[in-house]
Amino acid sequence: MNFVQDWKPRLDQFWASVSDGWAKLRERAGGALTHYSPDWRDGVPKQADGSRLPVASWAYLAVDVYDTSDKIVVRVEAPGMTKEDISYSVRSSVLTITGAKRFEHTSMEKNYRILECAYGSFQRMVTLPVAVDVDRAEATYQDGVLRLELPKVDGGKARRIDVRNGN
Repeated sequence: MNFVQDWKPRLDQFWASVSDGWAKLRERAGGALTHYSPDWRDGVPKQADGSRLPVASWAYLAVDVYDTSDKIVVRVEAPGMTKEDISYSVRSSVLTITGAKRFEHTSMEKNYRILECAYGSFQRMVTLPVAVDVDRAEATYQDGVLRLELPKVDGGKARRIDVRNGN
């Protein structure tokens, strides 16, 4: 029993240190997952004391990537935008999705109490599993979902490579 009493405070201290480290890492790396720009905050309404409401920033743009026999399909959840707000590019098998969600307010008489939606610019980069033909790519945006269909180069067919002797 003495052993447990001796080690419990040390384990509690260790666990608190690990938890604190993870919290700091998550805070520092959050912007690395999806880059955002805080420039849009000037349009956020002010509270009675003149301060701005805290508003959520982009943390992670949800992306699904799957492939079929002839194409890579990317599904991106990006609600509250129009197709003109989003663009994409592919370079060296890296898909980059960029865009901006603007804060829209129609009346300055509204007294916002909570703003939890993410606003501002974002950028998300996704490594594609195979080379794609960007010139034949198709993109649609409907109901807050961007869908990219990226045809594979040469149909994405695997080919056998024979191993030779090293001489």
